[in-house]
Amino acid sequence: MNNNQPKRIHRENEPRRTSLGWSLLVFLGACQSYAPIPLDPGAHQAAWQARTLNDGSLEAFLEQRQAPLPGPKSPFNLGDGLNLHEARLVAMAFNPDLRLARLSAGVAAAKAQYAGRWSDPVFSISALRATDNIPDPWVVTPDLSFTLPISGRTGAESGHATAQSAAAVAAIQRAEWQVWGQVWSTWQDWSAALQRAAETEKLIASLGDLIERVVTLSEAGEVAPTEANRLNLEQNQQVAALIGLRGIVEEKEHTLRALMGMTPAAELHLVPYLSHLQEGRTEADLIPLTQRSDFTVERAGNNLELAELRQQYAVAEKAVALEIAKQISDLTLGPAYESDAGQPRIGFVGGISLPLFHTNGGAIATARAERVLARARYETTLEVIAGRWSKTEDKVEALKRQRGHMEYELLPLIDQQLKDALKLMQLGEASSQILQEALVKAHEIKLEWINATLAVSAAEGEFVQLRGPQSKITPTPGEGENK
Repeated sequence: MNNNQPKRIHRENEPRRTSLGWSLLVFLGACQSYAPIPLDPGAHQAAWQARTLNDGSLEAFLEQRQAPLPGPKSPFNLGDGLNLHEARLVAMAFNPDLRLARLSAGVAAAKAQYAGRWSDPVFSISALRATDNIPDPWVVTPDLSFTLPISGRTGAESGHATAQSAAAVAAIQRAEWQVWGQVWSTWQDWSAALQRAAETEKLIASLGDLIERVVTLSEAGEVAPTEANRLNLEQNQQVAALIGLRGIVEEKEHTLRALMGMTPAAELHLVPYLSHLQEGRTEADLIPLTQRSDFTVERAGNNLELAELRQQYAVAEKAVALEIAKQISDLTLGPAYESDAGQPRIGFVGGISLPLFHTNGGAIATARAERVLARARYETTLEVIAGRWSKTEDKVEALKRQRGHMEYELLPLIDQQLKDALKLMQLGEASSQILQEALVKAHEIKLEWINATLAVSAAEGEFVQLRGPQSKITPTPGEGENK
């Protein structure tokens, strides 16, 4: 009998060991494995340089986007070049800063997906061997404990993470609207630089014609040779200015390509557009703004800077709720089994911390202070934007009146002066210096008019940024990324 007893004990313990082995396999099967993804700058550089607007990536981005984009819903056509609206769409898809903002929102969304879940059960086992010489010297105590979220922590964690995800999406909205405006303003700068260069080329050509005329008259002895030298000096000064303007054009075009996420060598034919420059002159430019829109809380609803701050305040609110929920820990409870010298015992284990000394007071005080700060950020920004709103409207009105005066008063006068000087010179009643001064003055006034038009465009763009998009933009975190 005694010789068979150890074998019987072994057979009795075998199911328990088998069950424990299967449990460990189940636990391990629920875990994820690690696989490194090393950086590959060479591959990324090659992919970036190979990026074109005809490879389908832009169309894929626009198709998968769930939210509307600002601006007209016109078809994307590269046959006639890349216009301003199309360039904005390209920037929405490939702008580097927007890529990072979307990925940051994806991180927040991933956290929100798993926030507020029950803690994993805890399995523990202790094994003690008695030093006495007894038949079964082992004391084995396995137990399994579960956390019961009686404190409301899980709901508070979920709410806090969801608010953080919404704040990250609001950050995307604001970033997109800022890039939308940056492309607009940079496109205007680039178009204005092109227009200045074109006007300078016209002046250089006009001076060239005048030089030929003066040289002919000088050879005939009708004018002094110094007049041709003076005109040559003026022409070369304008050529130097043209070289600088062309450098500005190239710089602005590189900035546009960077905003669109395209390489400097990408084959793009950009179509210039300076707001109001291609449009006909209208009397409306001389009329003050009659439909002023006073800043109200309702109008502030579309301002994306305020929208982001509202979401940040919601995060601060949820943070206070979370820290308060952490005052009391969750209850741990579970079954327990003990085998003492071969005598099995079954029961349960449980525990909870008592909020007597710490009570999470420091974290709660910090969260409440951060909530006050988040509220102040929103309220002070509301005040600043209200002031900027009225100031920008006044600025737009004043600049439009200035440009209108130039168009209807100054430009006609300078054109007439130029015609009179040319006529007098043809009749031999004026020197080339008068015509030169008229040409240069006309050129300067045209450049000032281009600058005034650019200033109107910039002020209107600033007001549009304050106003926000007319339709809500709710982008999906991580959109535009290849999964």
